[in-house]
Amino acid sequence: MTPDLGPRWSLGDRWDPVPGKTLNTVIQEVLGEIITKHGAVTFDGNGYSAEWHAEAEKRGLPNFKTAVDTLPVLNQQDVITLFDKYKVLSPRELHGRYETYLEQYSKAVNVESKLTTKLAKTAILPGRHPLPAQAGRERGGGEGSRSGA
Repeated sequence: MTPDLGPRWSLGDRWDPVPGKTLNTVIQEVLGEIITKHGAVTFDGNGYSAEWHAEAEKRGLPNFKTAVDTLPVLNQQDVITLFDKYKVLSPRELHGRYETYLEQYSKAVNVESKLTTKLAKTAILPGRHPLPAQAGRERGGGEGSRSGA
């Protein structure tokens, strides 16, 4: 069971331009409250270990196994609204980034798979399997053999 870590903090809920308060001031206040309320917010272990996966679940954190698994977050309405509200990226621009990141990932996987296949065909398999003509000669007969001629 995931422990109750209290309300999720969203800077978007806390800051609308207020005279005398800058965005940086509000960020510092919110982070101070989070650290005070929740104690240690860092993990000093191996972020790839089973220990981290258990810790992330205990803290109620999203824990994506691969980078491409994180991309759908860019299509979540709260993310789109936040980016648009603070003029970081418009909804159209954010969706464009999502599409671009997916395409880059797809191309990278495709290039890597083609390279792996080529490496296997040209560097690994030829060293393990002799050509059919060579195999016939080594056995001392058959087509392509010079023995008995």
